[in-house]
Amino acid sequence: MATAGKPRVRAARVDSTIRKLIVEIERRYELPRGSVRIVRPNGRRIGSDSTVRALLNAW
Repeated sequence: MATAGKPRVRAARVDSTIRKLIVEIERRYELPRGSVRIVRPNGRRIGSDSTVRALLNAW
């Protein structure tokens, strides 16, 4: 879902870290630092040094 006035959003690279993904989400949507949480299917947080590939495989 695109928001008016925001630049186009592209898919995250699978070799990118979760930390970079979180920072980009917070920056793009002007959210406070620490407000984004990426979780595994069981509800536990995924480590910030994990890759997007690991997150996709978990889901």
